[in-house]
Amino acid sequence: CPPWPATKANCPQNDHPTVAALHVLTERGLELPEHLTTAAQRAHWAALRAALPPVPMTVEEGNSVPSPYETYPEPGTMHISNVEAPELYSTHPFRYFTIGRSRLPAGRARDIAPSIYCLEKSPRRTCRNADTNNGWTQGLMNAALLGRADKASKMTLARAQTLPAVGYRFPAFMPHMQDYEPSEDHLANMNTALQLMLLAPADDGLDAGGALLFPAWPCSWDVDFKLAAPHSTLVAGRLVGGKLVNLTITPPHRASAIAVLPCFCA
Repeated sequence: CPPWPATKANCPQNDHPTVAALHVLTERGLELPEHLTTAAQRAHWAALRAALPPVPMTVEEGNSVPSPYETYPEPGTMHISNVEAPELYSTHPFRYFTIGRSRLPAGRARDIAPSIYCLEKSPRRTCRNADTNNGWTQGLMNAALLGRADKASKMTLARAQTLPAVGYRFPAFMPHMQDYEPSEDHLANMNTALQLMLLAPADDGLDAGGALLFPAWPCSWDVDFKLAAPHSTLVAGRLVGGKLVNLTITPPHRASAIAVLPCFCA
């Protein structure tokens, strides 16, 4: 909202991050085992969920694409002061639109093509903020969660090649990006994206706590890995030359919860 205090006359209605978050949180809350919740909580979440508006969407040149908000009352006062892509908060951190969600059974699956369009093609300024690749910006995590291996790998490599801040003992201390030096977010987000490229949610309780292996991983990247998946599951293996030469899932009965996807060949 441009001025403060905020009013209905100068704020967008049903902003994308909040609506997406409430959809996901109420859904996940209702998926919890009943012994972890109360009847009053479940009734409250169900009522809130029933009252929620749809996640805001719009159309650009015939393409469906997430919208930052449902409506903006005064277009002439629209103010963009940062480098977020609010349309993609429904991918990270809230995981409303993800490659995992797109693979769920009918009725629970969601089309992620609109989010991919925002991530890669939309000319809208806030969508193009997803190309920003420093500090706390999260385009590379959105790319990983949408299964876009080419974009995710290029952004990850770019961060890895950043020279450290001058004058600090630890080489992982990055220069000033947005808020302060050393930047703690620059490599932390790179590390998160790298793991999501290799192992992503399938998506949590909605699919019995499954995970996707290689959802956004380039075949040209050989890797030895051992990562944690939901329900105390360990996924370990080795990919060489685009071929999975070893895979161990512990405990073994969780093997059916791990979907092995083909790596990305450019």
